[in-house]
Parts: sequence; structure tokens; C-alpha cells
Amino acid sequence: MTTDVTGFRRILLAVNDSGESAGAISSIAVLASGTDAEVLVLNVWNGEAPEPRGAAEQLVAQIATRLAAQGIAATAKVRVGRRTKVAETIERVAAQYLPDLVALGSRGRGDLTGLALGSISRRVLERVDCAILLGHERNPGPGGKLTRILLALAGNDGDSAALEAASAIALPHKSSVLVLHVLRTLMDTTGSAYLLPAVATAEVLAPAVRTLREQGVDAEEVVVPGSAPGTIVEIARNNGADLIVLGPGRRPSTLTGLVLGDTVNQIIHLSDRPVLVAAAKHRLSAATVNVGRRSRRKVLTSTCRGAQRPSRGRIAALAPEIVE
Repeated sequence: MTTDVTGFRRILLAVNDSGESAGAISSIAVLASGTDAEVLVLNVWNGEAPEPRGAAEQLVAQIATRLAAQGIAATAKVRVGRRTKVAETIERVAAQYLPDLVALGSRGRGDLTGLALGSISRRVLERVDCAILLGHERNPGPGGKLTRILLALAGNDGDSAALEAASAIALPHKSSVLVLHVLRTLMDTTGSAYLLPAVATAEVLAPAVRTLREQGVDAEEVVVPGSAPGTIVEIARNNGADLIVLGPGRRPSTLTGLVLGDTVNQIIHLSDRPVLVAAAKHRLSAATVNVGRRSRRKVLTSTCRGAQRPSRGRIAALAPEIVE
């Protein structure tokens, strides 16, 4: 039975003919299944490549057909772009298509290698403000079901976006959510190490768990000390999570990622399962969000950087060209 309880109505799935796209394709096949989501399958074809454009068109057509066979509304698109400008081309298509989610594969490269090789996934994270899902070539994604989500909360402004993204996925798939907060070791003025008090941790987790439960989502919390990237990945693996959801505050910065090693890139590097980074700007769609004693419905229409979200009537009138 099809349900409209999903925050991701328009999904841009960027693919190539390498193994790294398999995780993103598999994850989107599961995430969009049973919902009214529309998926645009995109390949950025290098006009100077020895492979003809027809091969790229065949690739996206095959993937769209595979998704359609699972009841997912999927179309295909090929755009011409330089090999070194793939992320920029994805950004331009996102600005035109206005997706709620952009999905692509990741090889799990570390910071230095990713920067040296111009990691496409890293540059898309830096350039696109929509929610981003990164599949992993070491793990083709959820095995047919999305049963458990790990929601990592950092105790900052990005937590609400991460919570809403996790909720928007959990509701249609009846997924359980494990809400995790990693306690950081802090230093006082004397140089002594200490952990945040329990009351501060409760203020991070309790509202999220309560909101999820009020929405009918099976949710539990866990608090552990440790290093955020390694601990998040370890908890996800040990608890059988099919997806890791992070807040937009964890998006990378090229300079800090190189010098300090940012959280999101370390998690992508270490994880063997898909990672979703919530949108920085969003409105929650079709999921009921409880605020105090009041419940209201919002629409998650994450707008990519530089794009203007058209009116509802304008959206209905749009008919994007599938293949250029």
C-alpha cells in the first residue's frame, strides 16, 4: 500500500558505472519503496570520455527501469560535464530539479586522499544544501528493508533537522530509531578532564525520543563517552542500524576537514552503511511533528543553494525534461 508519509518527495540519484553507486541505488530503492517519491536518475557524462553518450543513457535508463519495477516513479537524465566538474553539474541539476534529497555513492576515502582526488561526494556535501545520502560501495545498503535507524544528535542547532529527517524516513517504513549522543571529554580551566552532566545529556535526547514516540515511532536512547565518528559507526554496526542520520552542522569544510578531520567525513570513511546528512534548510513533510501539546503538519521541501522553491501551483505545472 502506498503512503504519502515521507519527507523526501523528490530525490536526485546521481550514478556512474562504478561500484560506488551500488550503495546509493540500493538505499534509494528501499527508501522510496512504498511512498509517492519521485526519483530522477542522473549521470554526468564526460564528453571527452571514450565511452559514447549512449552508454550513459543506457545506464540511467536501466536503473530507472529497475526502480520502476519496484513501484517507484523514476525518470532518467544525462548531463554533459567535465570529469573535474561532476559535483558542480550535480549542483546545477539540483538547483533546477529542486530535490528534497540528493543521493550518490562514496568510496569512503580519508580526508587527505579525498581532497587530493577531488572526492565528488565531499564536494557535493560542500556545495548542495539539500539532504544528502551517501551510499557505500562496501555495503550495498539496507537488505530490502529499512528496519533500524541510528540518529546521532550533537546537542546543537542541527539536531532538529536530523530528528525530522529520521522521523520522515522512520514513519513510512515503520523503522525503529536509536537516538545516540556521544559524550565528549571536556577540559576545565585547570586542565582536568570531565564529562557533561547527566541533566545536559537528558536535554539533548529526551525531547527527541519523546517526539518520536508521540509520532508512533519505536525509539530508544543511548549515551556513551568516546570519539564521535568512531563511536557512532561502532554503535550503528553493533546495533544493526541500516542507516546513520546526522545533522547539517556536521557538513564538511575543506580547510577544517584537512586540518582537523571533520566529523561527517570521518564517519563516511569509517562506515560500512549509508549515511544521511540532513538539510540545513527544510520544512518537514507529511510527518506530524509534536510541539509541546500541539501537533502540526509541515512540508519538508529542502531547497538547494541558490534555488527558489516555486509555489504549489507552479510545481504542479512543471514537467522537467528527462534527457537533454
